Amino acid sequence: MLTNPNCTQDDALTEQLQRTVDALAAAGVQVDDGARPDIDTKDAFETYLLLLRSATGAHAEPEAFAAFCQRAEAATEADKSYHNLVDRGVALRHHHWLKLNEKRYQMIDAWDAWFKDYDLLLCPIAASAAFVHDQAGQRADRTIAINQGQEPVVDQLFWAGYPNMAFLPSTVAPAGRTASGLPCGLQIVANRYRDLEAIHFARLMADVVGGFQPPPGY
Repeated sequence: MLTNPNCTQDDALTEQLQRTVDALAAAGVQVDDGARPDIDTKDAFETYLLLLRSATGAHAEPEAFAAFCQRAEAATEADKSYHNLVDRGVALRHHHWLKLNEKRYQMIDAWDAWFKDYDLLLCPIAASAAFVHDQAGQRADRTIAINQGQEPVVDQLFWAGYPNMAFLPSTVAPAGRTASGLPCGLQIVANRYRDLEAIHFARLMADVVGGFQPPPGY
């Protein structure tokens, strides 16, 4: 699953990951390009962000927590901006958290059903290869270059959150470099408690695509 309509992705990264998957297929890996668990990825990403920010907001100071709650109450649920999802996540009432957690377990059931037919999911780890450092302003307002445009830097969370929200282990293995020389990583996702399978596949994959190669001078 090398692309998703809910995450605008850099073509240079996608092309290199496709070359990597093609090499794995040529080495004997059985690849199904259309295999997908029965999960709405847009809903999954929103659920992930709300649960994530609920967890990271647990240690907010009282003053900051009050500000999160105030903004969340003033916003509408139809507002799916990252800023609003952060506010809503931090301010979640336990009742709402339980509903999101139930939705998470419904997605886990969908993953369990999918893994009955497939061993692993191969997907990106982010929407691009390495991007230029930018420490200006708030992280949620920053953008990165994707193809000929600019996309929110927080969209990079999509591929990490997709398996993470469902408690799935993943291993990231070196997957060659883009045409401009930036290193790429392929995320190898296994079903729950099968961490060693993803790690083992990464070890085997290194024999096909070369594994880690230090950059010049290091």
